[in-house]
Amino acid sequence: MDKFLVIWRKLIETEWSAMRSEVDREVQGKKQSLVNNQDLGSMFNEPTLNQRVVDNRLGEERAVFRSWDNQGITQLECTVCNITVNGMKTMQSHMNGKKHLIRLEEFTVIEGRSDCDPVKAMVDMVPERSILSRLLDKYMVGPVIGLEYVVEVLVGRADPEYKCALCRISSSIFDLMEHLISAQHRLAYMDKFFPQASRKFLSVPNKALWTVSTFEFLDTVVNRIEAKFARAQPRVVASIVVWDKEKFKIADEIEQGKHARECPGFSFENLPDPFQGTFPMNNSGTSVRN
Repeated sequence: MDKFLVIWRKLIETEWSAMRSEVDREVQGKKQSLVNNQDLGSMFNEPTLNQRVVDNRLGEERAVFRSWDNQGITQLECTVCNITVNGMKTMQSHMNGKKHLIRLEEFTVIEGRSDCDPVKAMVDMVPERSILSRLLDKYMVGPVIGLEYVVEVLVGRADPEYKCALCRISSSIFDLMEHLISAQHRLAYMDKFFPQASRKFLSVPNKALWTVSTFEFLDTVVNRIEAKFARAQPRVVASIVVWDKEKFKIADEIEQGKHARECPGFSFENLPDPFQGTFPMNNSGTSVRN
């Protein structure tokens, strides 16, 4: 396992920064489209930002607040008070200030979109492919199964968090591969979809009693599964808030989705005892004895 992890961490060291920047640009582009539509209430989780007013003197209706990005800095304008500030925190202070509230009394206030849902609005604020998927394109030294159970949770400018919905664990990108190629994860997946194979390995549940040849035989089985069905794709969610609200729905969607599984001609029913020596396997997943 160590040699696979060394390669994985080297890959992160050389590729992560560029891939992360690529994904950040893609997500920022989607967020900018939300700004362009001026659904500020959803974007900033503050419904008041969608407020509109009628100018009693001119009879014109307009939005109270506008927003745009200026070289990576979010700027917001209060059109009632004719001021521009950097960042939502400063604007919230202005919105709650006495001067703004007094100025607002000179207008007829029309409540803006009250249906804004920041979680719903952010669901689509994800890249077309996860950073993990992009890394895995370059990681071909060993088989990886159960990727459809992995969820990449974006965390703003920090590194994403990773959830394995199969094993119910959280991980960083650095430690994720150690989990994915572990016997624990592989057997959890095989127990669901390749039970005939998993039963052979689980006849000795204490992995401290396994020999190197048993782990290598498990690797061979997993390699055959990946070769037959190809790698699945992890999914991405836009934020921890979205994950916390939608995690049970996401887990259900994963369970109902597509998985590699036993099928006629590929069932491992004739797999030999993993604790009595290993044997090469043919394309159907059955062993070949010399």
